[in-house]
Amino acid sequence: MTGAIQEEEPAGWNPEASGTRVRLRDNPGRQGTTTGRVKKAGTFLLVEVDFGPNEKQCKRYELLEPIAEEAQIFDLLEGGSFGGPSDLRRVLTFEKIKGELTNVFYSMEASNTDFYPHQFKPVMRFIESPIGRMLIADEVGLGKTIEATYIWKEIQARHSARRLLIICPAMLREKWREDLRKRFNITGEIVSASTLYERVKDIASYRSAESFVYITSLEGLRPPANYDDESVSGVRAQFARILDQNTASEEFALFDHVVIDEAHYLRNPSTANNRLARLLREASHHLAGC
Repeated sequence: MTGAIQEEEPAGWNPEASGTRVRLRDNPGRQGTTTGRVKKAGTFLLVEVDFGPNEKQCKRYELLEPIAEEAQIFDLLEGGSFGGPSDLRRVLTFEKIKGELTNVFYSMEASNTDFYPHQFKPVMRFIESPIGRMLIADEVGLGKTIEATYIWKEIQARHSARRLLIICPAMLREKWREDLRKRFNITGEIVSASTLYERVKDIASYRSAESFVYITSLEGLRPPANYDDESVSGVRAQFARILDQNTASEEFALFDHVVIDEAHYLRNPSTANNRLARLLREASHHLAGC
């Protein structure tokens, strides 16, 4: 190998500069770093590229291109830059290991209940949903509470979810806590609207990674129609404002998952219940009604 070239260098990037990030034109997933070493092979200019641990290869200059910056997917498609089969296999393997593409139910052995196939149908629909929203509308007695909790366990396994909020009529709060404890070994905490507001306010302020399973009443959170008016006081309005001001993003959400029991109370779009559901939908990564 030699670092000298007598002939006129091809127009474009400098192959003798070490540390240049390059990729193969016909296989953009194959990327490496130039070492600064080049040599001639007949009429071809060969550039040494470090593709990784103990893998240095010489590639023809015209088959390489520098990686200037992270390209957007539409720019790559427009430019005809596609990866090869090996790149697709790597991506699929990564997604499979990560759990995004698998149809295995991580939550199947998560409860102290008998196995009923129908209880996993909502889990499958939820996994396949592109929006992370679900309405469980089974008949009374078919275990909607169990199905909703299976979904939570699945989200925990797949996305390392930490924060679950369960909203139900006040008379059902104790039942939810007991079912979570007996059937799933989950310790849920019944909280008032004011306590929930204070804790969520801290999470919003500090972007903390606090974990919790909170159970609270639907009646205590119904926001007034003019909740967005800062002069309107009261916990319901304040809680609604903090939801409105903290829309969920990929990096952060006030709640990883929200379960709303007796969701038929939400169907009228002009009601406070529906208003609350809309705000919670935007402030959480996932939401299920049952």
